[in-house]
Amino acid sequence: MKRGPSVPVLDAVPSYEAFLETYLLPNRPVVLPPALVEAWPAFREWASDGVADWDTLRAKYGEHTVPVVITTPSGTQHTDMRVDKAVEQIPAIQQEGGSLYIKDWHLVRGQRGAAPTSMPYWMNNVTSQPTHDCASVPYYPDVWLATQHDAYTQDDFRFCYAGTAGSATPIHRDDTSYSWSTNIVGRKRWRLFAPPDAHLLRRFPGRSTSETASTYAEMEAHRAHDELGQFRDGKLGWPGWEDARLRVYTVEQGPGQTIFVPSNWYHEVENVTDCISLNHNWCNAVNLVSMYNAMEQETDNVAEALVDVRDMMQDANPSAWQQDFVQVVQDVVHQDAGWAWDAFWRMVLHNLQTPPCAPSLRPPAAFVHQQVRALLTRFAARPETPWLGAPLHTHLHALQQLIGAPA
Repeated sequence: MKRGPSVPVLDAVPSYEAFLETYLLPNRPVVLPPALVEAWPAFREWASDGVADWDTLRAKYGEHTVPVVITTPSGTQHTDMRVDKAVEQIPAIQQEGGSLYIKDWHLVRGQRGAAPTSMPYWMNNVTSQPTHDCASVPYYPDVWLATQHDAYTQDDFRFCYAGTAGSATPIHRDDTSYSWSTNIVGRKRWRLFAPPDAHLLRRFPGRSTSETASTYAEMEAHRAHDELGQFRDGKLGWPGWEDARLRVYTVEQGPGQTIFVPSNWYHEVENVTDCISLNHNWCNAVNLVSMYNAMEQETDNVAEALVDVRDMMQDANPSAWQQDFVQVVQDVVHQDAGWAWDAFWRMVLHNLQTPPCAPSLRPPAAFVHQQVRALLTRFAARPETPWLGAPLHTHLHALQQLIGAPA
């Protein structure tokens, strides 16, 4: 059988310049060696004899309420429960032939909420705030999302995942952001699909909103029974799977290794053994265009869905409906996506005014300004821009002054 492309697995930590040129700018995945994070205390505290130390998680963080996925032969259950209660269920679930997965656990935010002055010290290098020594994790500092959002009240984009063998996350992508995932203990199998192959994962490849393949195993089972193909031919759909399965990048991640998942890459993650990992979703100037495109698409989709509301507002107030409708759209976008145009441009302005790290650990200023300048030009031509509030236009003016863009 034809082997798919491979993900580079590095034995040595590359320089930032090498990482930028070889992986970040080309948007390519890579697995980085344990030396990148070997000083993290979590490696000593969360593993015992090379396996996940569930008792430590229960003792230290048992009161945290977390999302949990329990999969058994009878089905899958999504619920929220305390960490101690989840860990207590593991033996019975495993005996039944099932798996338990603690997912999207905001461990840092949970600790801050309980005691704002005592952030877990193992996260010092994970967060890489400017006051911390970033030398051992050279690529974390240039993160734009976490520096703009209030970690006490909003998403901090940092998660812990803890799952038993066989637990998994189906095929998905991380909303155009980048992602780091460091295995503290255990082994994971990753399957990644490059952005140009995204349409091959859709039930109807020509529709961007079409259902996406759920899991590799499920699709292979359908393929084995000759069930995939054009819907009009009596098949289930997913005619592109035959090509997708030949183009998938597969890599196994061991303890201490960190995988860089680029923007817009669909991926599936399976815990081969019991695993605990730390994840961080982030963005910066390199994938800012992808973030902008996603916001633009979300805004257009919402505006189209609210066309009846627009018509009613226009009939009720023909001379002054635009600003009200634009605000309604922005409110819905914020509800759906967690932010809208105002927060997007505040993030850009904040990170240009107050860069999160030293110049040696971020792209050249000329590159960053070029990215922002092009997006400002695109944004100026959007139909809703004139009707957005004064605070946003203040941000735009400040950006234009900062990078020398025409007003």
